[in-house]
Amino acid sequence: MIEYLDRPPSGWRVLDVMRSSAGVSDWVALMVDGPTESWRWRRECWVTIAGSHISREAALDALQAMMATRH
Repeated sequence: MIEYLDRPPSGWRVLDVMRSSAGVSDWVALMVDGPTESWRWRRECWVTIAGSHISREAALDALQAMMATRH
């Protein structure tokens, strides 16, 4: 079972961003711990992207902003 988180874990990579089943403007990101190039990650999680976004690009921008402010 994949864990759901409210914030992206530090050092993890985004594999994909997609609409959640909760609504049209609700988005989640599938993130993995480890390099995505080798497809050998150790853990994975879903991260809820805060806010309502009308496009995948807007959701990805919001996720990147969340990741940038994690310091």
